[in-house]
Amino acid sequence: MNCIMKSELFLINLICNDELNS
Repeated sequence: MNCIMKSELFLINLICNDELNS
């Protein structure tokens, strides 16, 4: 499971990739 936390300006984006590890 790969989770990436990206913060831009006043927006917080949380992207979690769990396609390969189902």
